[in-house]
Amino acid sequence: MRLRVPSKRYPDVRHTVELQGSQVRCTCPGFYFKHKCWHVVVMKELLAYRWQMRLQAKALGGMVCS
Repeated sequence: MRLRVPSKRYPDVRHTVELQGSQVRCTCPGFYFKHKCWHVVVMKELLAYRWQMRLQAKALGGMVCS
């Protein structure tokens, strides 16, 4: 899964956050130097939220969206 996200500093610049298995990577300079950035944190939070919603929908017997 790939997601293009805007740079905080430069509005015209977009970075790519990529999920492969359990590994998340980003093309921003912060991730390159520190191996962590806000883009990856947000991606992980969104994926965790999506997973929780799917589990809740299953528990309620509702339809599960992908």
